[in-house]
Amino acid sequence: MDKVFLFTRPGQQYHFGGFNNFESNVLEECDTHLHSDLLFSALVDTCSSVYPNLTEDLVSEFENGRIKLSSAFWFIEKDNIKICFYPKPVSCELFRTDDHKKFKKVKYVSEGIIKQGITPDLWNVECSLSGTFLCTKSELKKLGFEDMPGLYKTIILPKVKVHTDSVEDRLFQQTNIQVNDLDVPGTSTGFWFFLDTPSNDSPMYKIITPLLRILADSGLGGQRSTGTGKIHAITKSDIDDIEINTGEPVMTLGLLSPGQNDTDDMLYYTLLTRGGKYSGTKQRLMLLNMAAEGSILKRVLEGNIVNLQKSKMKTSLRYGNPLQVNINKKFLPSWS
Repeated sequence: MDKVFLFTRPGQQYHFGGFNNFESNVLEECDTHLHSDLLFSALVDTCSSVYPNLTEDLVSEFENGRIKLSSAFWFIEKDNIKICFYPKPVSCELFRTDDHKKFKKVKYVSEGIIKQGITPDLWNVECSLSGTFLCTKSELKKLGFEDMPGLYKTIILPKVKVHTDSVEDRLFQQTNIQVNDLDVPGTSTGFWFFLDTPSNDSPMYKIITPLLRILADSGLGGQRSTGTGKIHAITKSDIDDIEINTGEPVMTLGLLSPGQNDTDDMLYYTLLTRGGKYSGTKQRLMLLNMAAEGSILKRVLEGNIVNLQKSKMKTSLRYGNPLQVNINKKFLPSWS
């Protein structure tokens, strides 16, 4: 099991497209991190270009759960000390606090909050908030920060369609996220995700690293030709003492597509609609509701990889079997 770190640079922009039911303004939707289903699709698509004879084997490894990954969330690093951010547990919305509106906008909480089980009623005392990020003061102190810095901002760019015969709807907007300049020497930011692969001797393990490097060169979160998506460096490290799939309850670190009989084991969750188009056409794919990152489950659930194509002759796969980590029971409301 590895943690993979994708390093960015100040000013770099990314577009992680979200679902929009209107074709004319689809690029206006932009998520603030890379979801696990998009990361899976990017790996498989890159594999089909570089190792076409191994693509079906790679998909099979994901389908049988021998390879699993999480969504890619933010991290900050200074002097080789990293703070990794996780999705805010959905159950945090149910805690009583005098600053509910203040903390409602939080999307990401630091690893220290997850490990120590610091619940919302203690966030004012033990944590520092900046935008959508919440971090313990003790973690920030190790990096030499007094307050949590903002890691990104959202920008909206005017665009013009060039290759079209239609006069209408030529003007549109694209929403990107832009990495902030922290203006602190030795500080880096980027995205990280968990990657669970077979043993080092397996053929699949040997191709994952070059696939990631090719992906970084070609662009992740937008095409390099549009000025987005550049990853400047990739590193991997073994996981620390975060427990993976060893007990209950658990929290999802990616988008989950549960089985029909699994709903009773889902304690607290929010839904995210995923869809899209088949590449090179205007044909819309089927929509799929998935449990978002941060959902709390009674136990580890085996999700599904769903084909969104109505025709069995084509495949458009949505990865819905992400990694799940143990969550401190303090995050369960006392009345649950």
